[in-house]
Amino acid sequence: MRALIITGGKLEQLPDWLQPAAAGGRVGYDYLACADGGSNYARRLGLRPDLVVGDMDSVTPETLAWLRALGTTMSVFRHDQKQESDTELALLSAVRTGAREIAILGALGGRLDHELANLALLALPELVGCDVCVWDGNVAVCLLRAGKNKIQGKPGSLVSLIPFGGDARGVTTTGLQYPLHNETLLLNHSRGISNVMLAEEATVEIGDGLLLAIVDHATGPGLGQPAAK
Repeated sequence: MRALIITGGKLEQLPDWLQPAAAGGRVGYDYLACADGGSNYARRLGLRPDLVVGDMDSVTPETLAWLRALGTTMSVFRHDQKQESDTELALLSAVRTGAREIAILGALGGRLDHELANLALLALPELVGCDVCVWDGNVAVCLLRAGKNKIQGKPGSLVSLIPFGGDARGVTTTGLQYPLHNETLLLNHSRGISNVMLAEEATVEIGDGLLLAIVDHATGPGLGQPAAK
């Protein structure tokens, strides 16, 4: 099951794969959850949310009326009583519905504290076994865990592998211009940035630790991207 999450951050450029007008408001996903003001973007894009969650402080009156007319489920939390961000609540709702491929839009480019917190959400234990990706235009960010991971893009796409939460050990890559062979990428060092994909798919095997994979101009299904049905 594929899910799309729209948050209330900046959403100035859509990924190429998202063309809602051509698919009646659904493009390759089964569930759409909006984090509070993300519903304003959904209305402008003609996307029909299944759920809007948050304290609703950023939802415009026009969007609120539209949601009520659609009969959209709205899960309202008082700001002073919730401990999770609206984005975290939306993400967890998608997992509870059974989503295993999740794309997140609007999570980057806004407030720095929200941006960092949104990237940290990728390490939630509830997301183990899920393919989750944050999209900023055609830049894709996902978290790679221990084991063998595949990333997709196109020949020439820039790829950066950044240790997350600690050193990443036993890193071996294929399909990248500058390969790694059972090596360690150290936290707070920049060695893993600006690699280049040689084909449409590359592999990153990790013995221990976590890596953020950032792929510029990613194309084709993968890294959480819903494939057109």
